[in-house]
Amino acid sequence: MSSSADDRETLDQLRVADARWRAIIDAAVDGIIVIDSAGSIEAFNASAERMFGYVEDEVLGKNVSLLMPEPYRSQHDGYLHHHIQTGERRRPMTAATRKIGPPKAARPRSCVFT
Repeated sequence: MSSSADDRETLDQLRVADARWRAIIDAAVDGIIVIDSAGSIEAFNASAERMFGYVEDEVLGKNVSLLMPEPYRSQHDGYLHHHIQTGERRRPMTAATRKIGPPKAARPRSCVFT
């Protein structure tokens, strides 16, 4: 098989895997938000849209702290950096369910961040 044929096959496999992953995320009843190592939102499913009042296009590429109330908003990047440097998981938002009131939500909701 030629290199370009291998490349096409690999790309096809990646497209299928991505479509499968996206279908699972979109079908979830729970809100799912995927972030990168800098805290930028990479995926935001329909349940998260209903929960936070944003559509995915509004939040993609933005820092996940946008969805958090203070003081968690201003502390989040520090927690994330600490986790990347040490592997230690500090989970201030998951110790208990927190009442949050994101800017676009009609009323505060109970959310657990993990």
